[in-house]
Amino acid sequence: MKSKPILCDLPCSLEELFHGCIKTIKVTRKRILKKEEDENKKSNAVYYDESIILKVHVVPGSKEGKRRLFPCEGDEKESHTPGDLVIRIKKIKHKLYSIREDNLVYDTCINLVDALVGCSIEVPLLDGNSVKVHLSDIVYHGYEKVIEREGMSKSECSIERGDMIVRFKIKFPKYLDENTKKAVNQLLR
Repeated sequence: MKSKPILCDLPCSLEELFHGCIKTIKVTRKRILKKEEDENKKSNAVYYDESIILKVHVVPGSKEGKRRLFPCEGDEKESHTPGDLVIRIKKIKHKLYSIREDNLVYDTCINLVDALVGCSIEVPLLDGNSVKVHLSDIVYHGYEKVIEREGMSKSECSIERGDMIVRFKIKFPKYLDENTKKAVNQLLR
């Protein structure tokens, strides 16, 4: 019989998932120090905690939830085969991006005038570069502009990539004087 596996989360940034990396993780597991017999000849094991440091290769394009198995590296238990150690990738929240499948989502805010008449914005990319996005359509709250093939890898070690989705919020003015209100009303009717 085999002992239960140990499941450990390995926190990874989007950059680490995008580029790949080698990370270390400290894991504490139970080990048998010695076996003792009581007066009824019943065997009892004495355990201790052992900490080990493992190196985990995170390949480019790894996804949250991806598991790496280390067979028989988990807890020992008397009369059992040592359990497995399972390392699971856990994505760290990013300050600029969220993920939707293989796509990166970048939220940005533009003012009402730019939303109505158009503008250009710089969108930072995960690889450290940026791309200029020209907006000529009327942009509404929740509008999305797609930059093809600037997202995450579609699978591990794949050259095929998802998209960058730029999602817009519109910043409205907090105050308009009466003359400005009249001018806007005449212009937009």
